[in-house]
Amino acid sequence: MLKLNGRPFIVAVMSLKELSSALTMYVATSRDPINGKHEIISEQENNDALKHCRALRESCIILGANITRIAVDRMIVRLEPGPVSIRDLNKLIDDITGRLEDEFFSINLLVLEQTTQTYFGSDGGLFGPDVSANFPALTEDIAEAGNCLALSRHTAAVFHLMRVMEVGVQRLGDLLHISLPSTKNWQNILDEVNKAIKALPPKERLTKQYAESAAHLYNVKLGWRNEVMHPKQTYTEEEAVNVFNACRAFMRDLAGLVSETAS
Repeated sequence: MLKLNGRPFIVAVMSLKELSSALTMYVATSRDPINGKHEIISEQENNDALKHCRALRESCIILGANITRIAVDRMIVRLEPGPVSIRDLNKLIDDITGRLEDEFFSINLLVLEQTTQTYFGSDGGLFGPDVSANFPALTEDIAEAGNCLALSRHTAAVFHLMRVMEVGVQRLGDLLHISLPSTKNWQNILDEVNKAIKALPPKERLTKQYAESAAHLYNVKLGWRNEVMHPKQTYTEEEAVNVFNACRAFMRDLAGLVSETAS
């Protein structure tokens, strides 16, 4: 998939518009209104056309509009030796316009909503640097969960978050020195976690941190809307965002615990 913002499209369209406008002006100011198309444009007009062509070429490369780029290259080669006639310029511009229209009509564009575009294209840092540092193997799933949210693939996002939680829950179990249920039933997991936390010295700072992690784990369970860790059949946008936020809060707390116990 090609990721880009709207600027190359704007540059391409504006560059082509500038070329067309310049052509119209050349014909209008021709000294010979009858045979003006055979008139040679000035050196400055030629340089201006070259400038717009080069800007258009860069946009074509970014957009992957290779057929149009070939036509632009042909025009650049034609202009570089020196000024051309208005007629030749018109043919070159018509060729580029037709090709660009054909290529743009064959491209499907997905526009990200303003409210979700921050989820897209992350390198896995959506859960924060501590999570990335302590759980580097989860980088891809965290990034893909964000991409799925941005692209309105809400159920798919939760499936990626399930993979994140599988690792996170087992890591919490390791820290508490308990073996968590293999059935992955949320309530059974929470019961075992809370039982282990209650056995810790109540006044120790780590005990409080474990309790906070357990609270976030409970929020994950609520957002999951299923008794087991496997996602339910479908999730709405609101449900998936709630799961994402709950998982992020849990993993951030867990990353802090991992760092704390390692020091």
